[in-house]
Amino acid sequence: MKAKLLYITLLALLSIVAPVFANSGTLTFTQAFSGQITAVFSAGPCATGVSPFAPAPATLNANQFHISSSYLVLDPIPNCNPALSPPYTVSALLGTTQDGHYTAVWVYGPAQVTGAFDIVAGSLQSAVSATPALGRISLLALIAGFIALAIVVACRPNYSLKRTAAGRLR
Repeated sequence: MKAKLLYITLLALLSIVAPVFANSGTLTFTQAFSGQITAVFSAGPCATGVSPFAPAPATLNANQFHISSSYLVLDPIPNCNPALSPPYTVSALLGTTQDGHYTAVWVYGPAQVTGAFDIVAGSLQSAVSATPALGRISLLALIAGFIALAIVVACRPNYSLKRTAAGRLR
């Protein structure tokens, strides 16, 4: 009974953790002629996984932009042709900024992606993108799943080998 409860708990945790994976998208930055900076999340053609959708306005705290949005889960498209499928993109307006180094953290559901850029003399100088990562809650759920797996492995029945009267293992 105890083992069944642990297996059910493990399956429940894995069902929470398994679908939570970040899309292999990137965060880049563009600048309009007016000086407005835009953060652009893009995932290649035939994208799958969790992606941001309909961002809320970006907020600036010191030199870090925080963008929060709802998310959608892109299912794999059967027989998707990358040459014909357009990439998935969604953008968030960051506005105009003073000279300096800025980071942007885009949180979408259980995942997030970060990127950095520099403004020198009012112009966007570099655009650095980073790999999306799991958010705190999803990371904690993943850790809990590993702990549950360790408990299940540690609590399973121990089938030790016994010696027969002749000294052979059975």
